[in-house]
Amino acid sequence: MEEYIRVEVLPDIFTYYEKTDYKLVNFELQSLESDLHGFSSNLLDLNLSILVKKDGILAEEAYSLLVKCIKDDCIRQKLMESWTQFSNETQLYRTICPIFKKLIDFKLFPDCPYAVFKKVTSKENMAPTDGIVILENLTKEGYKLAQQKILDMGHCVSALEHLGRWHALSLISKELHPEQFNDQILTGLKECTWTEKSGATVRQIIAMCVTRLFNNAKYEENPQTYKAMKILERHTENMREYMETLIARSSKSKLSVICHGDYCRNNILFKYDENERPASAIAIDYQYLRFGSVALDLSYFIYMNADKEVRENSLTELIKKYHASLVSTMKEVLISETKRNNPNAKSLVLPSLDSILEDFRQFGVFGLIYGISFMPSTMGTEEEMKQLVELITNPKGTEFRNAIYSVGGDAGTNTIIQMFETAVTLDQVIIE
Repeated sequence: MEEYIRVEVLPDIFTYYEKTDYKLVNFELQSLESDLHGFSSNLLDLNLSILVKKDGILAEEAYSLLVKCIKDDCIRQKLMESWTQFSNETQLYRTICPIFKKLIDFKLFPDCPYAVFKKVTSKENMAPTDGIVILENLTKEGYKLAQQKILDMGHCVSALEHLGRWHALSLISKELHPEQFNDQILTGLKECTWTEKSGATVRQIIAMCVTRLFNNAKYEENPQTYKAMKILERHTENMREYMETLIARSSKSKLSVICHGDYCRNNILFKYDENERPASAIAIDYQYLRFGSVALDLSYFIYMNADKEVRENSLTELIKKYHASLVSTMKEVLISETKRNNPNAKSLVLPSLDSILEDFRQFGVFGLIYGISFMPSTMGTEEEMKQLVELITNPKGTEFRNAIYSVGGDAGTNTIIQMFETAVTLDQVIIE
């Protein structure tokens, strides 16, 4: 890999940075892989230094980058749909980002000097060099992952304000540049999980995880919640069709956007102020991109990440913060589009808070299902997570099933029971 990057990749990186006359003085490539991270791709730290002439004087410039490439493991490539994941992420950085950057001068994505995904003869036997994405290392700007496994209100607000800006660019692009949106953006997206031909292993795991709720919940004294649980239980018999239909329905919403698809704590970097409060956020790992209602990302984030207090008492307030960010970003872009005499700019109607809340009710069960499935894993110990990673290569095995049912312990089980009951009794989502 080192030789390949030196010979094949570095020239493109420095072309991106508009460096044509330079001397490479430092090249360091180091693996960042661990048992719990980099399961579906290899992660490497790349540090470069070059000498360039500035006003006739030699000056040294340093570049801190992260390399993501396909994992040289056929089993994991098949399990994680690596072909689809890298196809989506390169589509994001090569096509979508340049289009969105023209709409607003705001840092929404990591800088990406290199993103290449080659045509391959086999989707399940790819070489690491077949798919490479190289990004700026945002930790050098003070960004880092949240230490909290389950996020408090401050982190949730920061994350959803960022999500609002991201979704705003989709809505603007879709309405003001529909031909470009349909021909260049949508055509390159590939659903990674919920189709007949993709995501079989993940779908199987989700159906298994949801069964943990059915096996442990005692909702007989609450007819409303019990009925909703039984409806969801029936849908698990064909979870793929249920979720595929839900996504398809949501894509017809006026609030349909390019969803991140995996807007979760481990894919969001935060920058903190002097009091260690989250001041801003930026998303990474755009491998599960899909087209659907904003509610898909919203519900996924909230039920996968927010703590009990936020879910039960601050859901509407949180969505208000998201809505304010969405609308303010759209207004900012509309001003510049009006100056460019875009004929569609004056007729665009900004989304109301009520419309977003209604989409959340209609399609929020999407994120609720993910939350029920994976919140216990978030609460699991490092030892439990290592065990799951070791066993996932045989997801139909009894050992893996037992590990899924026990991860996070009683606290994990109680959390999903309470999560489902809250979502139903507070009428947060519709289950039908």
